Amino acid sequence: MNLNREGAMQRVAAWVFLSAGALAVLAGCVNKPAVKPAAPLAVLSIEGALSYRERIALPPDSIAVVELREAASVEPIAAQRIPLNGKQVPIPFALTASRAALPAGKTYSVRGAIEQAGQVSWVSAAVAIDPQHAAIDLGMLNLQAVQGREPERFSWRCGDRLVDTVQIGSKQRLTLDNSHFNLRQIEAASGARYEAIDDSSTSFWSKGTRARLTLKGKAYPECVRADTPAAAFRASGNEPGWHLEMGSRTRFNTADGAIHIDVLTPAAETAATSRRYALAPGLQVTVVDRLCVDTMSGMPHPNRVTIWLNGPKLHGCGGDPSALLQGGEWRVVDIAGTGIVDGSHATLNFGADGQLTGSGSCNRYSGRTTLTGEGLTVSAKTAMTLMACVPELMQQERRFMQLLEQTRRFRFDKAGALILETDGKGRLTARRL
Repeated sequence: MNLNREGAMQRVAAWVFLSAGALAVLAGCVNKPAVKPAAPLAVLSIEGALSYRERIALPPDSIAVVELREAASVEPIAAQRIPLNGKQVPIPFALTASRAALPAGKTYSVRGAIEQAGQVSWVSAAVAIDPQHAAIDLGMLNLQAVQGREPERFSWRCGDRLVDTVQIGSKQRLTLDNSHFNLRQIEAASGARYEAIDDSSTSFWSKGTRARLTLKGKAYPECVRADTPAAAFRASGNEPGWHLEMGSRTRFNTADGAIHIDVLTPAAETAATSRRYALAPGLQVTVVDRLCVDTMSGMPHPNRVTIWLNGPKLHGCGGDPSALLQGGEWRVVDIAGTGIVDGSHATLNFGADGQLTGSGSCNRYSGRTTLTGEGLTVSAKTAMTLMACVPELMQQERRFMQLLEQTRRFRFDKAGALILETDGKGRLTARRL
């Protein structure tokens, strides 16, 4: 009797427990909110590594590049540049991109490459990706060697600086001293213009054998290809008058026509600042790198020339006078004897093609110079910016530009300062930076 009652009570307790559990489950099904899938992060992460099978070491200055692109665009959505500094493959990478730049309905892919001397030497195939994934691991991207034409290598003289460029197609590697710059070609109205990949203030714009170089915002003197044939060297003297021209051949004439010599130009005997040529029996020419002023015209020349002609010595000046103006920036230190405004900068840059550029104190200007046997004239307002500065600078700029336009000749003082003179009393004095 007691056992039956106890069993019945156990059965009732079990039913109550199971019923409570079932109710709890049912309540959970009714009241628990539906679980939504997690939204993708705002940034897409793409990882992987670059490698190739060939046993070829990469130069220390190689750069690994990984780019994410949309199929119809030439500009990358995101890119990672990894200076290797001697590191070899495999090269891990981690690229990130904002999902806001990845609208749905478009096709996206990732490609890896390695640049050497600014040129792509290894490249992978494009790998399609799905930007809806939270993160993407591409594993190993296999690189293939790029087969193409040989790089074009040039050396340039930019004033007193030597610049080297290496280019293939739309990429260029520029070297100045021990600094290297990787540039890419951009649209230009003429010539070939390159801009640093990570710095728009660095550019190189070439037109044939001449170019313009700007590094981190600093403009250099006009660049000329170092392999451009040098112009013939010319010299002349007075009392008695004579004329000399030296190229592959040397031609010497006296003003009275009594002597005319035309011979092949021999190799020079060179010293630190001079060159000596034994041209023919009784004719020797010595060229010294020293400022020389023509005794009749007053025109400065970069060389003093001495000619031995069967005993007597003839003296004169030679070389292109414009070479004395080129080769670096001149900073104006005095305007018509009144000095300059403290902290102001008026400058002159003379190009090899007669172009003149600089700062007027407030605005940038560009113009042309004309050098004749009698002097130097300037047309300085071919182009000029239209900025407004404080009245003192604007007034100084007007005086500077007026005197520059009135320039008729130039000379150098004993300290090497450049003096631009007008027909009146006004003059500009400038020194090398």
